[in-house]
Amino acid sequence: MTAVTYLTRHRRPGIVILCSIVAVLSMLFVLPPAIASAADSGAQAVDECNPTASNGCVNGILQDADKKPIADVTITLSGKATAETKTAADGKWAFSVADDGDYTVTIDASVAKEHGLKASSATVTIRKASFDKQRGVVRFDQAGDSTGSGTSGTSGSSGSANGTKGATGTSGSTAATQSPVKKDGSNVGKRIWQQLYSGIIFGLMLGLMSVGMNLVYGTTGLQSFSHGEQVTLGGLMAYVGTQKLHMPLIASAIFAIVIGALTGFIQNEIVWGPLRRRRVGTMQQMIVTIGLSMALQYTFQFFFGGDIKGIVKSVPDSFQLGPITTDMPTLVSALIAICVIVGVTLFLYKTRLAPHEPCPTTRRSPRHPVSTWIRWSAWSGSSRARWQPCPACCSAST
Repeated sequence: MTAVTYLTRHRRPGIVILCSIVAVLSMLFVLPPAIASAADSGAQAVDECNPTASNGCVNGILQDADKKPIADVTITLSGKATAETKTAADGKWAFSVADDGDYTVTIDASVAKEHGLKASSATVTIRKASFDKQRGVVRFDQAGDSTGSGTSGTSGSSGSANGTKGATGTSGSTAATQSPVKKDGSNVGKRIWQQLYSGIIFGLMLGLMSVGMNLVYGTTGLQSFSHGEQVTLGGLMAYVGTQKLHMPLIASAIFAIVIGALTGFIQNEIVWGPLRRRRVGTMQQMIVTIGLSMALQYTFQFFFGGDIKGIVKSVPDSFQLGPITTDMPTLVSALIAICVIVGVTLFLYKTRLAPHEPCPTTRRSPRHPVSTWIRWSAWSGSSRARWQPCPACCSAST
């Protein structure tokens, strides 16, 4: 029986599912999205905007002093291109712009005065090739850093507000004559705390991603070089759910888990299962993961491009925790990572479902077959495993 005949007879369902996934992804990205049409027209009002290699974003939320959204207000964009839109019921508005340059966002001065806003116009700088200037976020309800004329708003890290460069007067002179040593020392301290906080958050994300990698290595002894691409697949599927299919965030998360689990199951049925049955060594399987990693990378770039993709449902408000600046989505992400890591660890320590290591003297097989654990880990979406000595067979040696 040839390998082709074997795959045809025994792996047909997995191949059909894999082809179906590729076909669905092709339909999603061959059809021209709304963002692409916006990029061709210089500037265009859109419901939601994400920066790509061909377009930048200017967006924000119009709120009053009490953080209540202001709906049905005309927002005017001028500069390298012009466009106009109205705020939605939740106060959101967005423009997709095709050209780099300075853009000015304006609302009626009477609206700003009526709702107690700090400004009626703001200017942002868009650079599509710059990570921190692909998006300009404008907030008219927040004061600028300097004492302007009252017509300058604030923007996010992607731009600067009008009037912030021309602040003059006694207060400006006083600030300039302050001790530079004290100011620099304060900034260095805040930067250290901020970088430490960012490192902890990033470490939690890496720990969350390593949960699945630890389970794969613990059950198979295989060091997978394609695990990062599996994590990337989950993120891209969440992006497709929220930004392409316009699904709610929770539904998009479930969609990403299902797709990730399905691809893991298909890989086990088509690739890893046959290799294990042929008793291929872990070194050769590791080389296969390198090829799989490269194949997945090129597949992602073909469908999604090489630029950064973002999931944007709202513009979160930042706040201070002592010397640290953060926002609620960051804290929620860290809390989820901690709960998953601790929960999976306790699950494997306190239950009898964890795989057991064969005893060195008896070489008995693990209680659960490897294929069962791979299928279980695929459908659970994220797990962690460690080898544990079997108490029944190793008690005599201890």
